[in-house]
Amino acid sequence: MLYFIGDTMIIRWIDDDFKDLAVTQVYGIIFSNDGRILLKCENKNNKKVYSFFGGHPEDFDSSYVDTLNRELFEEANISVSNIRYVGYQYVDEENKKAPYAQLRYTAVLDIVGKNRPDLDNNILYERILCPPQIAITLLGWGDNAIKQINAALDIAKRNFCFNEINNNIESI
Repeated sequence: MLYFIGDTMIIRWIDDDFKDLAVTQVYGIIFSNDGRILLKCENKNNKKVYSFFGGHPEDFDSSYVDTLNRELFEEANISVSNIRYVGYQYVDEENKKAPYAQLRYTAVLDIVGKNRPDLDNNILYERILCPPQIAITLLGWGDNAIKQINAALDIAKRNFCFNEINNNIESI
């Protein structure tokens, strides 16, 4: 387990089933068929910030997988297949509110549509494919990124069909 202690929160990566926690996020660690990971790149205050695609569950989502699929379509205009649960971040903001879970799934990039603005907020995100080690660096989350990506990579190697990882970085 990994603990990140910031000014106001504790984040602990757990690669097991979440139990009795509210879920506030569902994000995808998405692999291309050549082993690269899809990242979202957003300009914030003239700085590039990288993350996974995903978002918040809505009442009309019938499952967390539905949340992931909806968010991937809204934010990135992509579809995925072979979705597998990876784990979650246990988050305690230390503000007397109940801790919650931020779920992570992995999947294979299936269909890539034309890049267009997010249907929810009209922001155009850059879609980056990069090798897992580069994704760890770009995310800038330290051990938290390492744990999440390595857990997803273990699942991907067992379940997805790629033999070697392409080492090129590409905007799609």
